[in-house]
Amino acid sequence: MAEMPKFCVAKPCTIPNGAVGVWQIPDLSVSVPVYAPKQGKTEQQIIDAVNSASYVRWGCAYEIGDHYGALGGAWRIDKIQPLMVAFFVKPEGTYRYECYRTCVADVKPYGYRIGSNPVNPYSSKDILCACCVGSDSSRNYLAVFRYVCKV
Repeated sequence: MAEMPKFCVAKPCTIPNGAVGVWQIPDLSVSVPVYAPKQGKTEQQIIDAVNSASYVRWGCAYEIGDHYGALGGAWRIDKIQPLMVAFFVKPEGTYRYECYRTCVADVKPYGYRIGSNPVNPYSSKDILCACCVGSDSSRNYLAVFRYVCKV
């Protein structure tokens, strides 16, 4: 039987001015401010900035994306496993998430696909994390997290 994940808590952090919040994945030592494209900044500019991930609508839910290995090598979506915990620290509170799906998918103009099957979050409260497969931008590592509770 697989070992259950250890209980973890969000790290105290300051939300930078202009950020939606801070996304934390304790098992990967990820704690990154996330920004929505606005005020003349594109999603790509946010992803290209140091210590910055993009936060965009993805279907009914949201996607947080950055370059493979960003954050000093910590943004390694391929290292996420089901049941890993994440936290979204926002001005109004901290929210706990749990990973329920990981995969490698093709990047298409109409979304992420595995063959002809779309890869989408199941709920509007879910968050999909993404990064390219190394320097291959035609495929992405994906991890989908479900909302668990406000902590």
